[in-house]
Amino acid sequence: MFLKRTIIENPLWLHLPQQHASRCLLRQNRACSNVERWNANFSRLYARRMLELLAGSAAFYSLNNKGKTSADALLAEARNITKPSDWLSYHENQKDWTKEMMDSLGTSSISRWTMAFGRLVNLGLLASPLLVLAPLSFIPTPTLFSSSKNEEESRRRSHSIFQDLMWDYMLFAIDAAGPTFIKFVQWATTRQDLFSQEFCSHFGKLHDSTRGHSWNFTVDLLEKELGKDWKSLMQIEPEPVGSGCIAQVYKGILQESTPTMPKGSAIAIKVQHPNIWDKVCADFFILQHIANAFESIPFLNLDYLSVRDTVDQFAQAMLPQLDLVLEGKHLQRFSRNFADNPQVDFPIPVEELTTSKVLVETFCEGTPILKYGKDKDQKTKEELAMLGLNTTLTMIFLHDFVS
Repeated sequence: MFLKRTIIENPLWLHLPQQHASRCLLRQNRACSNVERWNANFSRLYARRMLELLAGSAAFYSLNNKGKTSADALLAEARNITKPSDWLSYHENQKDWTKEMMDSLGTSSISRWTMAFGRLVNLGLLASPLLVLAPLSFIPTPTLFSSSKNEEESRRRSHSIFQDLMWDYMLFAIDAAGPTFIKFVQWATTRQDLFSQEFCSHFGKLHDSTRGHSWNFTVDLLEKELGKDWKSLMQIEPEPVGSGCIAQVYKGILQESTPTMPKGSAIAIKVQHPNIWDKVCADFFILQHIANAFESIPFLNLDYLSVRDTVDQFAQAMLPQLDLVLEGKHLQRFSRNFADNPQVDFPIPVEELTTSKVLVETFCEGTPILKYGKDKDQKTKEELAMLGLNTTLTMIFLHDFVS
């Protein structure tokens, strides 16, 4: 009755077809005021809300007709549905990452602050050259370009050679500081509405590649994680394909068959960088105490900004990325969710060769999407944009799973 009365009493519902027709006409004329757009959007939202109420009423009516016993049976059946074993439930099996972080820093306050102090010293040494480069960057330097032909280049370079040195060193320092700072700067470079074009242009290089580790470290870690006979399991090219802020990737060939992959398959081996976990845990331990100190300043009411909550949310998003077993589970779930979609492909992990620091998966050939921004036509760009949008919305609204 509530649904029926709402639909009849609200005249906006009766005008939806008319508004839809006028909206189509306005699109054709390309002359639509803000008020008209708002009316059209509100009408659309109202229609969606009415459809939701209608669907809920229909479901409730169907359950009432079947009787209470039938409804209880359906609910009991729904509770007994078991998820696939390779799905890690967010609520049931998720690690307490805060506890994991604190345990890795030590069991006592002294050990935790000792590690934090060492990390602060390391970050301080990385930042110290900026004390010299920052003031020097404001000093104009003479340029080698003096002819009228190179006048524009002369103006561009006349600001300061030291400014270029400062940007280059800042890029090096953030790369050396570790994943916490790299992830933050990567996010910052996507917000050109908040940061300058120069900032985004210089630090955008962190999206493509970061500083990697040596081949000797890779060999030592593979022996530790997979055993000394790992060479009989796979053949790896010593030159890495790429390097991210958490791990670097090698291309290889599978030497022995597994339950999910035949011998001779092309594989990608993801090897975590050294001491990543300790760096990230120390960073968040320091950031949490800095946030607490800011919020405790009297009369400023900085707790209104929820600085500590923001740091905690960043930690909860960052720490799981350091567990490559969890990443492999997520890849399995993505592959299952999009198994019927030929346009979306995910690497398939080899569970038998995957640990928390090493991930072995199928090697997928591809081209970085950023290259399509310059080299492809408008139609291709639109198709890629729609594919990305549909995939993201499917993850959020249909699969309820976004990693």
